Amino acid sequence: MTKESNTQPAPKVGRHRVYSNEQRKDRNRQAQAAFRDRRSKYTQTLENAIVNFEETIKDLKESNSQTMKRAQVAEERSHHLASQVASLQRLLEMALTDNQRLQAQVALGNDMLPLSPNSDILAPDKMPLTDPMLPLFDTNPIIVSPMLSSLASDDQFDLFNASMSTGESHILKAVL
Repeated sequence: MTKESNTQPAPKVGRHRVYSNEQRKDRNRQAQAAFRDRRSKYTQTLENAIVNFEETIKDLKESNSQTMKRAQVAEERSHHLASQVASLQRLLEMALTDNQRLQAQVALGNDMLPLSPNSDILAPDKMPLTDPMLPLFDTNPIIVSPMLSSLASDDQFDLFNASMSTGESHILKAVL
């Protein structure tokens, strides 16, 4: 056995290259250019998404601001209406008290108008041509009514006149 027989060339392992070094470099350049192009497009897509999200955030902030303003206005209006309801309830209580007092006066003395709507005095042909309720709906801020002049306290009358002069509600006139 000779040494030459042991030194046979070993078979090549691994990938057999079919391309020359120049072809391989060209393919690598193309692959790298395609990668850079894909990365650039992906980056551009992300940048566009960021711009869209920023616009959406801006729109949502504006919408939120407008909604907050509307909610504030609604809350203020709610408080205002609640105060009007409270003052109307006080006026209604005063009117009911005055109504009961007038009914008691009518019951004691028959010289005033009867309370019955079936009375001859309240018949349509005997009704006055002017409505006695018209002065109550006048735009004059200070209203002097016989009903109000007999209230239990001057503070209630002052409250009523103050609410009428500030234009708090035209409904106040209609209640009385």
